[in-house]
Amino acid sequence: APRGLGAVPALALLSACGLAAAAVADALSRTGHTHPERLFWVGIGLIFLPALARLTSLSASRSERVTLLLFVGIGLYVVKVMRDPFNFTYADELVHQYNVLNILHSHSLFQYNPILKATPFYPGLEGTTAALSSLTGLSSFGAGLIVIGVARALMMIALFLLFDAASGSSRLASVATALYAATPNFLFFNAQFSYESLALPIAVLAAVAGVRWWRSKHEGSGWLVVTLAAVAAVTVTHHLTSYALAVFFIVMWLASLILRRKHFHRKFVLATLSIAMPASWLFLVASATVGYLTPVIARAISAVAGTVAQEQSARALFTSKTGQVAPLWNRLLGFGSVGLVLLAQPVGLSVVWRRYRSSAVALVLGAASIAYLTSLGLRLVPAAWETGARASEFLFMGGSFVVAAAMLRIVDNDRLPKMMKAVAWSAGAVIFAGGVLAGTVSGLRTGQPFGVAVTRTTIESPAVAAARWLGATLHPQGPVAAEQEDSRLGMGSAVQTGQAGACHDR
Repeated sequence: APRGLGAVPALALLSACGLAAAAVADALSRTGHTHPERLFWVGIGLIFLPALARLTSLSASRSERVTLLLFVGIGLYVVKVMRDPFNFTYADELVHQYNVLNILHSHSLFQYNPILKATPFYPGLEGTTAALSSLTGLSSFGAGLIVIGVARALMMIALFLLFDAASGSSRLASVATALYAATPNFLFFNAQFSYESLALPIAVLAAVAGVRWWRSKHEGSGWLVVTLAAVAAVTVTHHLTSYALAVFFIVMWLASLILRRKHFHRKFVLATLSIAMPASWLFLVASATVGYLTPVIARAISAVAGTVAQEQSARALFTSKTGQVAPLWNRLLGFGSVGLVLLAQPVGLSVVWRRYRSSAVALVLGAASIAYLTSLGLRLVPAAWETGARASEFLFMGGSFVVAAAMLRIVDNDRLPKMMKAVAWSAGAVIFAGGVLAGTVSGLRTGQPFGVAVTRTTIESPAVAAARWLGATLHPQGPVAAEQEDSRLGMGSAVQTGQAGACHDR
């Protein structure tokens, strides 16, 4: 492979220009200017599209590909950070920041959380952040940004290694990893300070290490140690991710059993341990998770059954709770993105079967791609759409792999006109834009005003002002009834001022 920087300097400059455009869009949005999202789209387009085009090239070296993937992953993470540069604002972020502050205040884990009672029993994220905050003197906000930033870098590298292990092609692996940024939750949801944002990259690392151990010649390979450590880390960080990781190892074991592949016993060992660790943690430490997840799953199943039986109406797409309909171009991009993924399936799956069917990992990724398409139907069910959205970050790993295989099949076909390369890149851009639209609400993709400056005084939002008053005034153990968002703000302010009272959402 050719050595050198390749296109890295030029694409670094384009990524910097993209970040500058996104920063200007945030500034315009905070000051009330109209149409700031146009610059936002220009910004994320400059980060994603040139890198995708270069990754499809045959001349890029392996190290260049990894560097460009880091530009994409970390660049899009910085877009989220610039949207909220001074405080955590997402609802889940406030819950986890409360847990961090409790750890720093009490010097112990598993402190009570009145809003989400299951979260303290998965202290991987909060414990890491509290440790970094204690060692460096950073605030919980600053330490949290670093932890999630490192997790994002790990995600891009681990995904690349997983796809590389499935295909043996660094080119396909890099394109598939870049396309994973089209997951609806990638830009904002999985970049927030939440336990899944850390657990998912570690889970992918566990999958990569497990594959390396299966293929190693020595039983006592160090990859086994890495795999077990990563599975344990995921177990104590996020419940759903640990269950998804167990499903991956179980499916790999079943695939080896059916296809009569090698290393059957090693896969059985990992499948067993990946079940035993989360199950033990669930019943010995985090039993509150059962009461937290069971109603959600039960409502989703009931809603799906009701929708199929036409006992309740389907969920209207691109329509808010208040009845506001997204602009036409949003809807066209959203449907176009899904349509392109559907069109890529026959081509991509045929490539996977013809070229990579000797790899059980590739076959499992192909099956995950089909499952991803099935999960899209859940978005039509009112009480199950969130379940479908949360499943996408796991299943679209297979979807991005299959779409990348189809894209490279088109790019490499000499019988097609050269214009098809540009068409393939444009399709990747549409898939990426559709994922961003599906994962975020129009008008909230850019920065929002946190306070209004009037002469020499800053007027905060009523919710923030009320939270500060709660923390400074009320009795430490006095319960407060409030809206869900207000209660989460109140918890953080209460701990920061030493008044760890119980704020219950209404």
